[in-house]
Amino acid sequence: MVLLAPGGPPGPSAAASAPRPPVPQALPAAALGKRAAPTVPPVRLRIPAIGVSAKIVGEGLDAGGALQVPPLTDAGVREAGWYDLGPAPGQVGSAIIVGHVDSYQAKGIFYDLGLLVPGNAVEVTLANGETARFTVTSVQEYPKAHFPAREVYGPEPYPALRLITCGGAFDQATGHYLSNIVAYARMS
Repeated sequence: MVLLAPGGPPGPSAAASAPRPPVPQALPAAALGKRAAPTVPPVRLRIPAIGVSAKIVGEGLDAGGALQVPPLTDAGVREAGWYDLGPAPGQVGSAIIVGHVDSYQAKGIFYDLGLLVPGNAVEVTLANGETARFTVTSVQEYPKAHFPAREVYGPEPYPALRLITCGGAFDQATGHYLSNIVAYARMS
């Protein structure tokens, strides 16, 4: 999982006290010389290459100012969370979608995120029925202690998508993954 709220159970998905990426900062489209399109929230995510077909829920910030994720429940590990304080998929800028890698009971929605390769397709269905199509451009693993927030969350002059989960080595002593996996994608 990417960023859990404090107080989660110890184990593969309890990243509450692990170093967390900073909160993304949205850059208004006007600052990029473009008129902002109305926000149409995403409702469904499909990534055929890794068998993902999931509901997307809006997520903001938790009480501590960290990026929220879907709850660590049976349903929550199968949902993706869109950072609804930033751009929506298809808008200019970096739209952020997060998901769990796993839980004690099951693989999470982004269990195989690190297996994506450049050229893989990502489809995001919007609430108005339209589909925003993206192509993966790269997949990176970053140690949580050195998460490149500006690179991941930074503004782009085109519609971009960032898919984020936990990954890398799992530290049994702390109950946390030591890295984040980030898939970068560009609207096709």
